[in-house]
Order: sequence, then structure tokens, then C-alpha cells
Amino acid sequence: LRSQNRGNQTRNKTRNKTGGNEVAAKAYAIGGGGTNLDSNVVTCTFLLNNCYASMLFDSGADRSFVSTTFSALLDVAPFTLDTSYAVELAD
Repeated sequence: LRSQNRGNQTRNKTRNKTGGNEVAAKAYAIGGGGTNLDSNVVTCTFLLNNCYASMLFDSGADRSFVSTTFSALLDVAPFTLDTSYAVELAD
């Protein structure tokens, strides 16, 4: 597929916050919702052990979590951690 924004690269450039002529990137959340240009979150779909996984990468996060449903598809047994974590879900 060809992007409609690729026709004239000079015309499509916008001025960013620092005054440069860089094209702004967008990050998307899994599911509904808008974009946040200041976000460092990227979503992708990967094929992992013949299972498609929807992943949300957040460069500001210091922990990663996998659902127990998905870990069963990967044949990975869940185990109890020595430390507990409070996980907040955004609306």
C-alpha cells in the first residue's frame, strides 16, 4: 500500500515544537482512543511461537506483564513473584 502523504515530502513537513522541519510521529493505544504526540508508546502485532500477540511498548515503563491466558498459549507456566505490584488500568 502506498501512503497518501508521500507525494510531496517538502509540502508534508510540519514545524515541530523546537522549530525544526521534522514530520510529527503518532502513537496509538490498543483499542479505541485518540493519539498523544508526547507519548512514547508503540503498538504492534508479533508472531511469537506461532501465536499472534498484540503488544504495547512503553519506553517509560519499568515492568512488563503478560496475561496468564497468553502465557498458556506459549506453554509458559506462571509463577508467584517475591514482590507484589499495584497495576492501574486507565479508562
